[in-house]
This record gives sequence, structure tokens and C-alpha cells, in this order.
Amino acid sequence: MKGCSKEWFYKLYKGKIQSYVARGEESLTKICKTMETAMEKGHVSKQDLEKMLIEVEIESVKPFIQDNYAIRHTRLEDIKRSIWIET
Repeated sequence: MKGCSKEWFYKLYKGKIQSYVARGEESLTKICKTMETAMEKGHVSKQDLEKMLIEVEIESVKPFIQDNYAIRHTRLEDIKRSIWIET
């Protein structure tokens, strides 16, 4: 993935977080490990990750709170808690 831009990685990892928040199909552990590896490899920074989490909350959590999709909020909070503890 040598020729991939920071923007490409940003979109890739943000998409992984959005997918987890919306569907919860992958394990929380796997998502967090993926994000840790991305930061270790320099694909994204901790600031990028913080920005992603804010954007995911705005785009994929808040619009659905009123529609009984509170699980999305729970999944996002699980990611935040796990990543900050493990990094």
C-alpha cells in the first residue's frame, strides 16, 4: 500500500468504523487492533482518528438516535473507550 495517500487511508479506516457502528459485524477487538496498526504504520494519526470518531458520530450515530438505533451510540462509545485504553 505504498502508493496510497493519507486521504485514501483516512476514508478506508473511517469506513471501517462506520461499518462497525452501523452493523457490528466485526468484533470490537478486531476494529481496535486495525486502528492501532494503522496508527503504528503511520497511515493515520491519533488526531485523524479523533476526527474520524467525531465525523462518524455526526454522520452515522446522531441522525439515528431518534429512530431507536441507540446501539450505534453504544458501539461508537465502545470503540472510543477501547482505543484510548489500548493506545
